[in-house]
Amino acid sequence: MNNELVGKRPIVGIDLGTTNSSVAYINASGEPEIITSFKGEKLIPSVIMIDLNNQVVVGQEAKDAVIAMPERTLTAVKRKMGQKDELPIADRRLLPEEASAIILKELKKYADAAMGEGEKEAVITVPAYFTDEQRRATKQAGEIAGFVVERIINEPTAAALAYGLNNLKKKANILVYDLGGGTFDVSVVEMMKGILEVKSSAGNNFLGGEDFDWKLVDFLAEYMIKTYDVDPRASIQARYILKTEAEKIKILLSKKAVVEIAIPIVVVKDHKPLGIYTQITREQFEAMIAEFLDETMVLVKKALDDAQLDVSEIRDVLLVGGSTAIPKVEQLLQEYFNKKPKKEIHPEEAVALGAAVQAGIKSGQLLKQQLIATDVAPFAMGIAVLKVDATDRLKPGGFQKIIDRNTTIPVRKSEPFTTCFDGQTTVSIEVYQGEDEWVEHNHFLGEFLVDGIPPAPAGMEGINVSFFYNINGILEVTAELESTGKKVIVNMQDELQRDSMEVFRASVKKIEALLETKTAEHLSSHTQMSFIDAFDFEDEKDFGYPDLENQDLEVLKQELEQLRTDLSGRINVDENQILELIEAAITTQERSAMIEAIEEATDLLIKLDLD
Repeated sequence: MNNELVGKRPIVGIDLGTTNSSVAYINASGEPEIITSFKGEKLIPSVIMIDLNNQVVVGQEAKDAVIAMPERTLTAVKRKMGQKDELPIADRRLLPEEASAIILKELKKYADAAMGEGEKEAVITVPAYFTDEQRRATKQAGEIAGFVVERIINEPTAAALAYGLNNLKKKANILVYDLGGGTFDVSVVEMMKGILEVKSSAGNNFLGGEDFDWKLVDFLAEYMIKTYDVDPRASIQARYILKTEAEKIKILLSKKAVVEIAIPIVVVKDHKPLGIYTQITREQFEAMIAEFLDETMVLVKKALDDAQLDVSEIRDVLLVGGSTAIPKVEQLLQEYFNKKPKKEIHPEEAVALGAAVQAGIKSGQLLKQQLIATDVAPFAMGIAVLKVDATDRLKPGGFQKIIDRNTTIPVRKSEPFTTCFDGQTTVSIEVYQGEDEWVEHNHFLGEFLVDGIPPAPAGMEGINVSFFYNINGILEVTAELESTGKKVIVNMQDELQRDSMEVFRASVKKIEALLETKTAEHLSSHTQMSFIDAFDFEDEKDFGYPDLENQDLEVLKQELEQLRTDLSGRINVDENQILELIEAAITTQERSAMIEAIEEATDLLIKLDLD
């Protein structure tokens, strides 16, 4: 580990992804390198679980438990970042940044093992199209996890840095196509012998591999509806079975033109397992996701237009993100740019490696390389004003831009405004980001009040509003009265209640308490559920099963007689006790005994059908 810079705390780069996350650093040779998990994994699933012993599990073990215990797991948390609603997990509730902090704490353990214990700084990546709240929530997640977070960097920019480190002498325009598990970004970057200048960015925070998976889930569900007249999506467990299988199918379809699907059990109906046995072609899958891939190409064209570049002026197209493994993605880009996209850096590792490069630049470890990157504001930002509408009337809710989209950052810009009414002594500054001329169609960031305005006729009292958008993509707003010089400076995080120091400390304490019990390295024996155990047969009524507790004894007797018939001749000597249990229950007609016999016999029947 290269920690020769005396007095500098170690610094890492982190890709906090929707599907997977990873951490990297600059090694002793001056190269970015992924820090592996204790099991040697370069990527860990961005999944957390609280097991039955209230131990926290992060990564593959947590992902493996999603089917058995969906109510005890959280997935795709990145898509919830910046939202105020808490996420339920087990008997607890976590804010999205708190859940993300648990993943980041896991990554910090790997970094501590590789670099030594102690305080560490982190450069954390975010999608270029993340909003101000989402960026703040990401920064706070890192801080809750125990990192010092002074830099947030856009994911396409990070990938460009990873590429640029190996192409310091190149002069060219490159396009970074970043299609991950939950988000899509595209950036046009100009490379000028070590200087990387982002010219434009476009994207969609809700477009990625997760959406492709759910299209496959719908395909599998339609098979079951058509075959069995059962919609498995009504059950959370069945839904996650299909989601897990869909991800596997998607990955296989990147390698094979046809995939045979065999899922022995998805739901149970009339005490029998219902599964899926069919096939799907790559062509079918491509048709399912065509609308998503078409949207990415629209955004590619938008980024080129914003950069004022023609297709022929792009030298290289870089593929970033796990979803770029889908052959259709490469095909679309190759047809559009008339050149094969590059994968010289592993698409799933490029962002973390680039974040490590930015960390190395910040710490001085890559000083000799003289690599510099500038980024842009992905959205226009401004305030709500009175605006003339289509009927030539003044109407509140107009959007006045102060910083234009794709302005190079950091940037500070100001605009003068005036009071609207005679004797006005206060004004509310409402801050938005977006492109529409009316704020109702843009994204609200926050508001604050400026008071103490000297009474004067409308339009006579001036207010200068200044926006400072920093290198982390976080906004600070200043309002200054011209007549008195009074200033109100608001960092937009002050408008997010959870970003107050009190709530921040509460989040830290909550996560520390949750992790107080030694985090499980492996699932405990109590939580290792088999595929069959994952099914909660008490919920059979969701699929048209009889509610056993409320059934007539005669109905229960008929159920038992049918089960006895179904099992006869199919079981070995060791399993004869089930038949004895059925006979005793039929004889005594005691409700609890009959229900127990039905459940035991059903379990055995399912296992026999699966063998």
